[in-house]
Amino acid sequence: PALYAATAAGVFKSINGGARWSSTSLTQPVSSLAVAATTPSTLLAGGTDESGRGVVFLSSDGGRSWRLSVLSSGSRGVRALIADPVNPLVAYAGDFADGVFKSGDGGANWTRIGFAPYSGAHYDVSTLAIDPTSPWTLYAGVWLSDETGYWPLGVFKSTDWGSEWFFAGLERYAVTALIMDAASPSTVYAAAAFMPERGMLVPGGVFRSADGGFNWHSAGLGNSTVNALVRIPGPPATHYAALSAASDAFVAKLNPAGSELVYSTFLGGAANDSGSAIALDAEGNAYISGKTRSADFPSANAVQAGWRACDDAFVAKLNASGGRLHYSTYLGGSGPDAASAIAVDLSGNAYVTGSTRSTDFPTASRRPPAPEGSFVAKISP
Repeated sequence: PALYAATAAGVFKSINGGARWSSTSLTQPVSSLAVAATTPSTLLAGGTDESGRGVVFLSSDGGRSWRLSVLSSGSRGVRALIADPVNPLVAYAGDFADGVFKSGDGGANWTRIGFAPYSGAHYDVSTLAIDPTSPWTLYAGVWLSDETGYWPLGVFKSTDWGSEWFFAGLERYAVTALIMDAASPSTVYAAAAFMPERGMLVPGGVFRSADGGFNWHSAGLGNSTVNALVRIPGPPATHYAALSAASDAFVAKLNPAGSELVYSTFLGGAANDSGSAIALDAEGNAYISGKTRSADFPSANAVQAGWRACDDAFVAKLNASGGRLHYSTYLGGSGPDAASAIAVDLSGNAYVTGSTRSTDFPTASRRPPAPEGSFVAKISP
């Protein structure tokens, strides 16, 4: 069977199990892809046209030729596509800002069936899944964007071909992918992004529901951003997950000639971390500052032992050999904070400055912090 891949350079095709890929005639950026179950040469590829509208490219000949259909004038980009497993003429599309659409004529025309925009709010449908044995049952991962920001809502479900939708769990989880167990359609798997921000910790990983979305439990990969899921039927069934790699800060010391590493070490946790500045004392200890989104950032003799929210600043002191932390501490409140510079005096006191948007940023004085501004902190040896 042929394999197809959606990429920023269009749709690619492999006829030898993925060993070699060739471009189809569609070379525009594609964000989602669906293959008709009953006619595997029929493809639907979702994307955005030059006007910024959500569009679906259609091919009935395995990608040799394509034609274009537009979801709606208010759509902003097709993020999700699924084909009905029984009826080759029925397909569903999730738009970046305009809800869920359905086509009953093979993708030529589309009608919105759920999550219509209202009063400045828009629904982003990030992923869709359909019950392979009961195609009137659909699942959607949904986000909301309005004047206050961009928020994950969780999983929604329809049992009437998308006419009505109801909440189906994982509230405020950043759902990125949904798949179903064909042998047990009440079993649903959801992938989610790890989002330590906006004053809350949104766990990532893989989640499983055995009762059609009424109850969910972690299935692993916690505090990871999982972007895609695939299930290979068994026995035993095999699951594959695609993860986004987080960044770590690092500290490295080179010899005077710059030809060898004296030491090099990571400094970070499960989420994104970055270093911004470094200073040395007379004994060769390194003082590092930066920002972190990791709830498990390494902590030692900390002034603030726990991560608060969003980005927290961090300050760490590493011994001269690079093998041990004298201390490592968070520095932040409920908003985004970041350290940008650090200096050390002759007594080993560290002076850190940076920016904060936390009204509860930790202070040693009684002066209340401003809603947004700079901070200066002194940390004793």
